[in-house]
Amino acid sequence: MQDTAAGACLAGRGSEREHQIDFAPDVRYTLISNYHNCAQMPSHYKGKPDEILALDTLIKLSRSVNAVQGSLLPSLQRDYGITEGQLSVLEALYHLGPLSQGQLCKKVLRSGSNMTTVVDNLERDRLVKRTQSEDDRRVHIVSITERGRALMIQLLPEHVSRISGIMSALTKDEQRELGRLCRKLGTSVAR
Repeated sequence: MQDTAAGACLAGRGSEREHQIDFAPDVRYTLISNYHNCAQMPSHYKGKPDEILALDTLIKLSRSVNAVQGSLLPSLQRDYGITEGQLSVLEALYHLGPLSQGQLCKKVLRSGSNMTTVVDNLERDRLVKRTQSEDDRRVHIVSITERGRALMIQLLPEHVSRISGIMSALTKDEQRELGRLCRKLGTSVAR
């Protein structure tokens, strides 16, 4: 494995778990999971104590999210052929019903150009369909198809079970506290 700026902490340190996913005969995705060793790397920033604390906290949060996603995403891609962004859109449409692309961007925290690509790919796979709004022809409404609904019915229980397994590393009270802290941080940034 080559050391790169983005993957340096994953290269050649301690025990690694490697997951390979075949998307197509000529495309292979390899995920190296080595969170434990990456989590041990301290920040080398020399600044004020409150800056160092903030930086170290953000690093731990980011690494935790990356580790959780690294555990969840390979099975989504391998078993169902969808990405995290596609799952977010399908889940929003499955639970909330038809939404405009603008509403989807806000719900799943994606940029407009990224949302267009995600919806294009879901539409290509016949998991969603787009129609023009009757009120405003500039607005496209995205809705889940029966095929998309069937996929969610099959996928969601298994995905939620995996999430539950990962989150079981925390007690129920810790999960609630983490959720509260994440909401507090997220809403303070969104203001």
